[in-house]
Amino acid sequence: GPGIPPISPCLNLGNNTWLNQFNDGIQISPTIGSAVLNLGFDGTNNIIDSWGTNAAGNTSLLLDYYCGNDVGICTGTNGGNVNICNGTNTTGAVYLGPTRIGPLLQHGPNSHANAFLTVSGEMVAQSCFITMDNWADYVFAPNYRLPKLFEVEKYYKSYGHLPEIPSEEKIKEEGLNVGEMNKLLLKKIEELTLYVVAQQKQIDELKATIGKK
Repeated sequence: GPGIPPISPCLNLGNNTWLNQFNDGIQISPTIGSAVLNLGFDGTNNIIDSWGTNAAGNTSLLLDYYCGNDVGICTGTNGGNVNICNGTNTTGAVYLGPTRIGPLLQHGPNSHANAFLTVSGEMVAQSCFITMDNWADYVFAPNYRLPKLFEVEKYYKSYGHLPEIPSEEKIKEEGLNVGEMNKLLLKKIEELTLYVVAQQKQIDELKATIGKK
């Protein structure tokens, strides 16, 4: 594994490229004492090791960055599980740039060009948290203006959807922002609650008035 000291250089491959040997492996280095590429065999775990060490002695390995070709990493028959970690064993983190799984999903005038992850297909999770600010509890503030019901009716008769809720055409074109939509749906539920409470008060007042007659 990383940190295994090399045995003295045993072969000069030319152009200041040296081939060194260490226990159960080899090192390829442009010059003695500089960055090295390590290829070894871990007999205890029965795996092949490969890692790079820069001139400062820090472990790092860059695969096919400048060639513009694909890099395939797999373990097992026909591509088994792939374990990637940064740190001690699997307790470290994995750092990825913008990642696409499947065909490109960007489309429409407001394409998600800055998305870090796009997935063309089904995703399954037991739990998902979305962080956001300005939750819809402001509906219950004393100074909140609750739209009149005739205004809401006029709007959905004209546009075919509720105010602030995106239309079907917009969803088809841009997709659905799950966090934003949950906030809007909560806002509409809270507004409905205010409408129902106001109507119940009117019903109770009418019952009291009728009961006095």
